[in-house]
Amino acid sequence: MPLTNPASGHRPPARTQRGFTMIEVLVSLLVLGVGVLGVVSLQAVAARSAYNSQLLTVAVQQAQAMAERMRANPVGVREGGYDAIDGLEADPGCLPGCSPLEMAAFDGFSWGRRTRRLLHGLDEAGQDRGTVKTTVTGNGDGTFTIRVQWNDLVEGAAEASSYQLRIRP
Repeated sequence: MPLTNPASGHRPPARTQRGFTMIEVLVSLLVLGVGVLGVVSLQAVAARSAYNSQLLTVAVQQAQAMAERMRANPVGVREGGYDAIDGLEADPGCLPGCSPLEMAAFDGFSWGRRTRRLLHGLDEAGQDRGTVKTTVTGNGDGTFTIRVQWNDLVEGAAEASSYQLRIRP
């Protein structure tokens, strides 16, 4: 076939392409694979973030629950029953006739246990894993700090998180 003559403007007929070459197929599979891996990774991050968000919501609700318990027992607050709660108190076993100080101890016991259960700080047998901590501290100025600490899920490990609420009951 003769070469194209620029003066005459004639070109040889173009060859039409049929189908894909093997390289094009492999490149498209590679691009598709990378896209699928990205979507799977994004889904894993979204699931982990949703779980951690759920744990934060539980921590906020539990801190509010303790604040309400304190507001319901003003005599126990005035007598110092809530000044140093670590959430590991023993059950005073006084229900239904608790004194205000006994009620504060019961509040610390039941609140700490429930918070550890909701934040997965207890194993299947109900034993404390040590991953959730609950405290109420009197600040000396009539306010209290309620703190809930737990472990969030992060890439292959757990990371300590906490929520803190300062109240004046």
